[in-house]
Amino acid sequence: MPENNFPGVLFFIILFYSCNAGEATFHVRAENFGPNAMLSIQDATGKALLQENLLDRGQSFRIKPGTAGYGKITVHKKNGDNTFWTYIEEGTYELLFNGKEPSVYPVKAAGSPAAKEIMRFYQLQDSLSHSIHDSLQQATMQFESADRAALPLAIAALEKWRTKNKEIVATAIEAFATAYPASGFVPVLLEDYASDVDPPRLRKIIGKLSPALRKSPEIAGVSTELNRLEHLRRGSKMAGIAGHDLNGKPFDPGILKEINLFICWMSYDNPSRKNNPELADLYASYKSRNVEFIGISYDRYEKWWRAVVKDDRLIWPQYADLKGSKSPNPGNLSNYRAPYLFITDRNGVILSDDVPMGNLKPELDEWLEKASAKRTSP
Repeated sequence: MPENNFPGVLFFIILFYSCNAGEATFHVRAENFGPNAMLSIQDATGKALLQENLLDRGQSFRIKPGTAGYGKITVHKKNGDNTFWTYIEEGTYELLFNGKEPSVYPVKAAGSPAAKEIMRFYQLQDSLSHSIHDSLQQATMQFESADRAALPLAIAALEKWRTKNKEIVATAIEAFATAYPASGFVPVLLEDYASDVDPPRLRKIIGKLSPALRKSPEIAGVSTELNRLEHLRRGSKMAGIAGHDLNGKPFDPGILKEINLFICWMSYDNPSRKNNPELADLYASYKSRNVEFIGISYDRYEKWWRAVVKDDRLIWPQYADLKGSKSPNPGNLSNYRAPYLFITDRNGVILSDDVPMGNLKPELDEWLEKASAKRTSP
């Protein structure tokens, strides 16, 4: 399940689309699972409704969810978990799990109309992803078994098939929203997968929803977060920087050069500090080439911030608002991640986002070359 980029939105969806429920019965069949596989069912808040061993035979379980609403079915096994959405309310559900095809949606029959809608989404997704399933699985296995020498190629291959899979998920969500424009499951999908869908396409999907759903608070919450995410994407203008430099002056866009590396970091974060020696060496190489480095600290304590800047010889411009977790900078600049690197042009337009340290020098060289070619072109 993708990372949740919409904190708070899902909680409202749970309340809005829930009601009193009786007993739900799950008839479960499992095939090709080894020992120690587990089945868990949770409501959308994460409350456990069921946790049992998953056996290679028929099993039946009864749960009382209390209120009807969206929930998750998860199979826990040695090589990872697979989680799926459903709608849990009074009635009977037929589940089939196959250890050889763990990503295939397990709910095969359900009396709930809302659960049937969810089944339709996964049918769309499964039919679209069938063509790349084997390739993605093979790339995953090669990545997990790769030695150090083979790791770069394995990472590239895995990223290729993951990108294709994200495109398939986006296509399935758009098709589902078109077929079920008033479904309460669409906001749940958008909450889960929005970071995997390009903002223009996400807006297109929202445009397909019924007028009532588009005006609902849960879609309004998704739209608000979408506005934030749009400032993180390549080709977008970066969000503003809150805070001040070491001399108490606010950020001035006038310091931007032809190419700019923004470094989001924290003084007490080991990975952030591990990057600093290499960043210092790179800065020495690039500072005379119309490249600026700009540090954005997510620190709360000024003393810590200033001490690390001094000790690690971070001589490029440094900014912080010293609000820690209450700062708008982590959400607006790095999607709550640190360390995080991104590159912009002189106007603050993002050229490369989420740049790994290992790719930083090639990325800077590439953008410098492009900028030079642009200057000299007729």
